[in-house]
Amino acid sequence: MEYIHIMDIRRSPYVSILLGTLLAFALSAPAFAAGAAKAPTRDAISIGFSSTAEDPEFEDVFYLSVAIALADRGYPTAKARAGDDPALLVGYELAGRSAAVRLELAEGPGRLSASAEGTVRLTLEMDDDIGLLVDALLAEAFPPAPNGADAAPGTELRAPDGVPEAVSIGGLFSSELLRMEDTLRTTDTLRLETLARAGVTSFVGGFTDYARLGATAALDVAALVLDPGWSLSAGGRASATMAFMNLGVSGGTVYLATIGPDLRAGVGARQAQRLSAGLSGGVAVLALALDDGSTLARAEPFVDAGVQAGVALGGDFFLGLDARFVVVFDPEMIIMGTSPTVTLFKEF
Repeated sequence: MEYIHIMDIRRSPYVSILLGTLLAFALSAPAFAAGAAKAPTRDAISIGFSSTAEDPEFEDVFYLSVAIALADRGYPTAKARAGDDPALLVGYELAGRSAAVRLELAEGPGRLSASAEGTVRLTLEMDDDIGLLVDALLAEAFPPAPNGADAAPGTELRAPDGVPEAVSIGGLFSSELLRMEDTLRTTDTLRLETLARAGVTSFVGGFTDYARLGATAALDVAALVLDPGWSLSAGGRASATMAFMNLGVSGGTVYLATIGPDLRAGVGARQAQRLSAGLSGGVAVLALALDDGSTLARAEPFVDAGVQAGVALGGDFFLGLDARFVVVFDPEMIIMGTSPTVTLFKEF
């Protein structure tokens, strides 16, 4: 059996689901142990998966949840191996934060063939959705009590009288189930992203005779290509900065706006965090708002470069820092400044 790498667990989009399911199993363990002292287990129901777009990570988490749901109702399970003919086939199609799921149970000892289908939310409510599907499946698969009476809710899906209760979940801690070292933060290879930034600009050079600090806000939109080991982002960046004029400087306030393409390269989808280096350039508009209400403006070229880092907040949101060095090529004076900003990332 392979050990779980604790650091890698944080990378998976299914982590909260997996941890909640493991907690449910841990709380159920004493009941399983008590059953073990009473009777041997039944033959396990083997579970297999089928999809037009297979997702091994989803299958691992889904198996853990459905196995616990079946064990709670008295039916042990095992994960079907390649080439096996599973007794329970799980068909699924992923769509964003949910999955369309169909459970098909083959006829076997003490049960009829049955099916159930519905939508499973890929959130902490996943176990509840799976529990409803399992209830519907078992209600159809096992004949009613011999006296024909309806059982009370929550009891009609237990193993028939005389059949020993399950005491374990087959394959629960197999290396195939909990192998996490190759987990990606997303299985998408092409995503869209937006970045909103706000912070300060600290001017350097000759422009400090007029202003030393400025307030900066920016918005980026880009296409993000994600490989497990690297990422590449290409898009556009727009920013606006208001300079805080030094005491003794009269005439008006200086504003600086930039717009142009932006290119970044960084770590890939295997990392839960974001880290990249970027380069952009284009047109800068330097404006002077005069005290009399009029405005003077002119367009000039600029370049900037820097690094970004972010940590995952959940829901494909990341919070981080962006540090850039910008140079505006004004014919009378080169304007330079460093711009550290707080950044909110969102991937789609």
